[in-house]
Amino acid sequence: MLDERTLILLKIIYKKCASGSFKVISREELILEFPLRYGADKDLILQNIANLSQNGLITIRYDKNGEYCLSLTPKGRLYVESNNLEIKNTKNKALIDLLPYLLNFLAIFTAIVSANLITRALF
Repeated sequence: MLDERTLILLKIIYKKCASGSFKVISREELILEFPLRYGADKDLILQNIANLSQNGLITIRYDKNGEYCLSLTPKGRLYVESNNLEIKNTKNKALIDLLPYLLNFLAIFTAIVSANLITRALF
């Protein structure tokens, strides 16, 4: 299981290496792609790339002065794609979980309005 920062870096590499071949990416390019709220620096990028490589999610052909020649492995592609599906499913799940409460509210609201109309019609 990857932490959030490492997963974001993996997604950035996934976008950059869309064709599945090796691509030369500079460390500064990766830092610029990283969301600002995480405060990415060269040490974070270096550690996360080493972590991804050790887990077998990316392949590093070379690393020279902050330039990496990277490619995602099939395991890395599968990891990114399965994580995107999990994010979509959790968004839909939240809406489905609220459905019983919404239906309960509508039933009570309809009952109150109906009771009010019947009371006014009788009196």
